Amino acid sequence: MTIIHNLTKVLFLTLLFASASGYAAPKGAVKGAVKGAAKHAANPDANEAVRRGVDFLAKKDYVDALAAFREAREIAPTAMTAAQIAFVHIGMERWLEAYNELGDVLDESDDPWVSAHHAQLKDSRAMVEKHIGSLRVWGTPEGAHVKLEGEVLGLLPMRSPVQVVAGRGTVLVQMTGYEPAQRPVEITPGETANIVISLHPVAAAPSASPLPVAPAPPPRAPAFQPASAQISPAFAEHLRDMHTYRWVGLLTGTILLGVSIPTFIWLKKQDPNRSLTTKDDALIIATSAGVALGSCGMVMGIMSWIYLGLYEPASPAHASLGSPYLMMGGRF
Repeated sequence: MTIIHNLTKVLFLTLLFASASGYAAPKGAVKGAVKGAAKHAANPDANEAVRRGVDFLAKKDYVDALAAFREAREIAPTAMTAAQIAFVHIGMERWLEAYNELGDVLDESDDPWVSAHHAQLKDSRAMVEKHIGSLRVWGTPEGAHVKLEGEVLGLLPMRSPVQVVAGRGTVLVQMTGYEPAQRPVEITPGETANIVISLHPVAAAPSASPLPVAPAPPPRAPAFQPASAQISPAFAEHLRDMHTYRWVGLLTGTILLGVSIPTFIWLKKQDPNRSLTTKDDALIIATSAGVALGSCGMVMGIMSWIYLGLYEPASPAHASLGSPYLMMGGRF
């Protein structure tokens, strides 16, 4: 009797809620509950789940009540338990879930409880149906995802309408590689809303213009290559000798001429009648020899300088001057 009492209480509480929500309570509910209780009587676990569902429902704790009734249905499925689940969905304003649950209950026409309350259940489903409409979306590209208030409804193009909760909402269509698009829509109960949405491909990002690059200056062909790349080791040794000849010649010539020429001038001032070409005057002979040797040294030094300027350029900067005589200034 306890099991039958609990099930009856469940039915009365849920039908009472349905009446408060504008739904007609099925007549003869207690009698149907007694018939439906037979399947639960042999299973105490199902009875316990129903009892908890009753307590949660009395507190309007629809989430826990729904979990308890679903547990009872998994243990011992009955059409009456499915009806209780549908009524809980109504309390949570889950119109689509309630509509589908009541449809499943009505499909069990052989169930004694369903047969006894078929008209009332059908009227309840018709009332729930007043909160439901349909939506169909056309457009491109094929395969784009269609969402209504974040819930996926299908892919473009939708071959048939999809049942949705009536009211205003926003349809979003999106696909990789395309700009997403959304449209407001109003779903009228019992009617089908048709809208068309076509997506446009994502515009390619403009490529950044490369910064202008100054053209590289044309390579300059050096007039002279470095000595290490132009001459052989033997010739390099020869050039080192020429450096010695240059400085010896210049220094020797400078010293001898620097001494001999002033000596000639001094001798001429001491004795204006003194012959500078006599072969018997030793001082004249020595002075003349100094002038001659000094001149030879100067000539040797200058020629060595010119020679080095031709075959051993100091640097590309000197080579750009063109004349080898000007390059001699860089060989100190």
